[in-house]
Amino acid sequence: MEEDTLSSEGICGFCGEKVSSRALARHLKKHLSEKAAKSPGVGKRTFHLLVTGESWYGAGKVYFLHLLVGGEVFLFELDDFLRAIWLECCGHLSSFHVKGRQYNYDWMDEEASIGEDMEQPVGEVFYTGQMLRYEYDFGSTTRLEIKVLGEYPLHLNDNIVLMSRNEAPHIKCDICGKNRL
Repeated sequence: MEEDTLSSEGICGFCGEKVSSRALARHLKKHLSEKAAKSPGVGKRTFHLLVTGESWYGAGKVYFLHLLVGGEVFLFELDDFLRAIWLECCGHLSSFHVKGRQYNYDWMDEEASIGEDMEQPVGEVFYTGQMLRYEYDFGSTTRLEIKVLGEYPLHLNDNIVLMSRNEAPHIKCDICGKNRL
């Protein structure tokens, strides 16, 4: 299957519009900028993250999350969120690779830390334009790419807000041409 044959879309959490994955970052930036302009200086640092994952069938990065994360959120809280929404099966190790450092987390044994401690607020680690890696399960590893798309002075009711995620992709069978999903 060629990468350009499979498109991905998401629903905007602000206005409910269905937007292509390529246009979604700009679309959300518009909403976030408007929201920040309505209350200048009122909120705390928040980060717009794009989390992408490869598909198992070689169609590229059709799986995505757009998150708004408070600057005071610890890396382990972001790890817990990613586990809950996409990854968790039976308590595997995980790690963030940021600025040449590896932040590891074993939620079953918090004392068994390898590398840097995940009790770091994202506001001390992230900056706009930054790319980082996240890995879950060091046997059959799931690798995610996280890009920090922007920073906004906003007040969040929740520490991590899901602004959009991919709709289920329509995958056609290479043999019969029917949708698999």
